[in-house]
Parts: sequence; C-alpha cells; structure tokens
Amino acid sequence: MAYKQAKEAFVAHNPGSSIVTRTTSYILYASLVTKRPSPVKDYLTTFLPLLLGQTFFCSHPITYNVLLPTLAFLFRLTQDASAQARPQAVKEPRHRPFLTTWRAHMMLMTTIAILAVDFPIFPREFGKTEDWGTSLMDVGVGSFVFSQGLAASSSAAEAKLGKTLKKCVPVVGLGMIRVVMVKGVDYPEHVTEYGVHWNFFFTLAGMPVLAALLSPLRRRIPGLALVGLLLAAHSLALYGGLEEWVMATETTSRRGLSLLAQNKEGIVSLPGYLAIYLLGADVGRVVIPRKTDPQDNENDTRMTRSLATYAAVSWTMLFIFRQSGVAVSRRLTNAPYVLWTTSFNATFLLGYLLIERYGFPRGVSGAGKVPPLLEAVNKNGLVVFLLANLLTGLVNVSMETMYASDGVAVAVLFAYTAVLSGVAWGLRGVRVGF
Repeated sequence: MAYKQAKEAFVAHNPGSSIVTRTTSYILYASLVTKRPSPVKDYLTTFLPLLLGQTFFCSHPITYNVLLPTLAFLFRLTQDASAQARPQAVKEPRHRPFLTTWRAHMMLMTTIAILAVDFPIFPREFGKTEDWGTSLMDVGVGSFVFSQGLAASSSAAEAKLGKTLKKCVPVVGLGMIRVVMVKGVDYPEHVTEYGVHWNFFFTLAGMPVLAALLSPLRRRIPGLALVGLLLAAHSLALYGGLEEWVMATETTSRRGLSLLAQNKEGIVSLPGYLAIYLLGADVGRVVIPRKTDPQDNENDTRMTRSLATYAAVSWTMLFIFRQSGVAVSRRLTNAPYVLWTTSFNATFLLGYLLIERYGFPRGVSGAGKVPPLLEAVNKNGLVVFLLANLLTGLVNVSMETMYASDGVAVAVLFAYTAVLSGVAWGLRGVRVGF
C-alpha cells in the first residue's frame, strides 16, 4: 500500500513543459529509404529516436533535433540515388505517406510515454499535468482524439447511430476490462486524471457516438461554426460553476459520492474532446480528399495552405486566450486546450507534408515514403495501443518501476518497444477488427 501511495504521488502535481518534436525521425528515415523493407532499420530510424527523445535526450531537445537531421544529411551524401530509390512497382498506400507517418508517430510516442512515465528517467514535466499547463502526454491524448476524428472524416457526418454504437461496443468493453484489472490488482492510479472508474477508452468510445447524435446539426451548420458553439457552451458551463466543482481540492476519498461526482473529470471533459474530434474531422476533409494523386502539385499546394491556415489561426486564438488569463487545462479540456491540440497537430501535419514533398530522393514512390513498420502500426493501431496498456500493467505489477535505475529503465523500454514493433510487423498482412 505504501508503494501504491508513493507511486500515485510520483506522477502527481506536474506543472507541464514544452514539447519535443518528432518530425526529425521522419527526416532520418527519408535519408535511409532503401529498396528492401527492413523492420530493424525502421525500428532504428522511427521507434528508437522517439524513445531516446523521451529519455536520454529529454534535457537536450535542441541537440536531439539538430543531431537527427545532421545524420540524415550525412547519410544522403554517402548514398547514391540508385541505392536509395525503391522500385515503382510497389503498391501505392491507401492514404498519403505523411498522414500514415504522422498518425503512427503519434501512436508510438503515446505507447512509449504510458510506460516510460513510471520510471524516473522520464522527466516529470513530460507527464500529464495536474490542473493547468501543457506537456508531452497532454498533447498525446488530445492528438489521439484528433486522429480519430480525422480518420472518420469521410463518413462521420453521415454515420448512423445504431451502426456507430455497434462499432463502439468493443472499445467500451476494453474500458470495462481496464477498470476491473486496475481495481482487481490495486494498481496505482491517478483519480484526478479521468475519475474513479472512467478511463480514456470510454472517451474514445464516446466520440463517434456523440458525433452521430450531432449529425442533424452537422448537415446544417458548418463544422467550424458548430465547434465554436460547442466551445462557447462548454466555456459558459465551466465559468458557471463546473470548473470550480472539478478543480475543488479533495481531502477525503470519493467513495460514497455519486457516480457522476466520482467520474467528474471524464464526463466534464467530453464536450472539449468532442470539439477536438470535430476539428480533426474538418481537417480530415482537407487532407483526405475522395480522389488523391500524389503527383498533383496543385492539390498539395492547397493542402499546404489549408494546414498553414489552420495552424496560424489556432495559434493566434490560443495566444489571445493566454493573454486574457485563460490557461490550458487538459483536466477540463477547455477551449485553450482544444486550440492547443489543434494548432500542434495542424503544425505537425504541415511539417510531415513538407518532408513527404521535399525530403526524399527523386524516384521514391509514395509507398517508399512510408516506413513499412509505421504502416503496420497504423493498420492495427488499436491492437498496438491495447497491447501497450497490457504490457504497461504487466511491467508495473512485476517491478517497482519508480525505483529502477536509468539503465534498467532503458532496457525494459527497449524490450517493450521491440515487442510492440514485432507484433505490429507480424500482423502487417491482416487488419484486426474491433
């Protein structure tokens, strides 16, 4: 029990930090693209740099983000074009390479963080903030929902409620299993993250359902206008008393309170996450057009301008909120958090698009611009995320992670990420449905 309490305190009261970048590992891959797919090479150029960026290089982000492009440049100089280019006969990917890479990188950073945060080598400021501020893990949960909305952009507005509910049942089941497992083994948990019983699986399951319920409005009101109305209503509710209720200091256990009060963070944050989901869907209609041609420079130019506009407007509005004294809060998922998540993802999507367009040698096809390992991760993302949660729990019940040395921590994280990569690679030929 003493360790459980110490572990809960270990991950609490985080003020937040700035965010390390991840596009540099894509630049490194672009310089090493070869004819023959190699999961080992993909791991070393995509997964390992993200792991090192969240551990050894966490205190030296400038060094990290200068080192990888420098290595990429040196590799480019030492290789000739024939050694770099892939055959054009490779089947073109379903989605643009920059989208697949962005989404898979987001998944990999999330899976690394959910275990790494339990070790001292992972900076405390990278963990989820307590009340206010921003951090690496804060942007991870928001990006997950943003990605979910983006992936559903082609059919979200026309989704049937019954069909949507059926698809969400397995995710709700995963959430219930997590509740039972956490409570059953007395696993250390941070109640102010989502609540006593609520977890992120329930939030993920709720987004498509809420979006389907809004379908009549979405057919009549422009997407951005609907998001504005949703955020305005949520903000008024927060200022009207919800914020004080959620943020109130608790001196006793939540046992004996109503189910709503025990899970107030998870429920109150739903409107904000729904706004992120809808914004992701709106961006998705820009970057996932119904008919795409990777060689269509005019379409790429429109896409670049749209993403740059999304990023600029979001950053500007976030600046206005901050200057007005309204801070970012993942716990509330307030308007500044929504804008911060949107601006972050729009900016990174733009960065990935520019790398896809200009970062690869001539002769590399669209398929050659997607690391095969990342394509495998993207294909069965929910399986990878579920496995990451199970392995995280297994590691935490097997050892006292908060007392582990840096060497032990890196060894465990290396083995953990290798297993995730191996499973994703092994399932690359199938799509596991949920």
